Amino acid sequence: MSSKIKIFVALDTITSKNLGCQLVSAQIRKIMSNSPEVGEVYYSKGFTYSLCPADKAKLKESDVVYVNGEGACGMIMTPLIKDILDTAIHHKKPIYFCNFTLDLRTRESIFVDEGCLYSWLNYFHLCEVVSVRDPISYYFLKEHGLDKVLLFPDIGTYHSPEENIKAEKESRQVMFSLGSIIKQIKPGLEKDKFLIGFQKIVNEISREYEVVIPDWPSSPVSDANFLSSIKNVKIIKPDYKEYFLECSKSIFNITGRHHGTVMSYSAGCPFLTFSSNMWKTEGDNFLYNSSPFLNIGDLRNNPKEWIDIIKDELLKTGERKLFLEKRKEVLKKYHAANVEIIWKDIPQMDISFLETDKIKAWLKSNYKLTNLVKKY
Repeated sequence: MSSKIKIFVALDTITSKNLGCQLVSAQIRKIMSNSPEVGEVYYSKGFTYSLCPADKAKLKESDVVYVNGEGACGMIMTPLIKDILDTAIHHKKPIYFCNFTLDLRTRESIFVDEGCLYSWLNYFHLCEVVSVRDPISYYFLKEHGLDKVLLFPDIGTYHSPEENIKAEKESRQVMFSLGSIIKQIKPGLEKDKFLIGFQKIVNEISREYEVVIPDWPSSPVSDANFLSSIKNVKIIKPDYKEYFLECSKSIFNITGRHHGTVMSYSAGCPFLTFSSNMWKTEGDNFLYNSSPFLNIGDLRNNPKEWIDIIKDELLKTGERKLFLEKRKEVLKKYHAANVEIIWKDIPQMDISFLETDKIKAWLKSNYKLTNLVKKY
């Protein structure tokens, strides 16, 4: 390697409308630009079918290939990811596959296809570094023989505003948003029940607090569009920086967004979370939080459960904020680790604070391989 590292960043998502994608790609840029170890950095777009000739030429010239794992891993390895990895392996480039969640369960089931799992593992074993952003993925990969996998906080935790923004003393703002779970809500009766439950919760909480719904652009619809019929709320359309500041001003955040929890943690805003389209929010709750995990089924069928939990949590905001401050003291030196691992020798962070038995028990109950597993 030359004195300054030339880095090829694959799957750059800076142009995405999704706030989490923007947040992560912006932090990658910030961390790399602040390092004297880093020379030229080339960002390859994440929304193409395969690498273009210019991308392949830049990859060949690079010292390392950094794969931005944000949104990269799923049941099917896309042609673009396969092309990136195959090209890097062909040119003998060290691969850093970082900052991702690996949840390979088929939608609305607990089954993981064995062939899909081992196609990912085959590539991960060839990478220089594999680092995940949630403890469920960490123990899942450990269980299947990837001993070198590392666990660090999401890169989004690196973000902080230019100046400290403190919540107003009399703030009564509570944020509500949904998440990728809306991709699994069918139009018609199921959606109607979901919205009726959500409205009941908002009606109850808005009696004492100002309820704000921050829009979160997503596919097929954004959070605000999905919740457009909800009354007694204020809808805002923030970018990721503004979302962070809204967390700073809020006394609580109820969100099904992975990066909603990440920014709540970073801003010191207590939060409740619930199921997403992957186990990332469950993982977030184990890593960052001390509040209970909400059951998404109760939102449709028994919203009083949510109301009771939210009201109880709103009485504990001081306790929850103190927990977040203490957790940040433990994690903050690793906020940039999912990027700095390229040029720093960063060992696995101390994870003795995690409730390992609970995480492993959760994992055992929430996935099953479709075939008998042979040890890798």
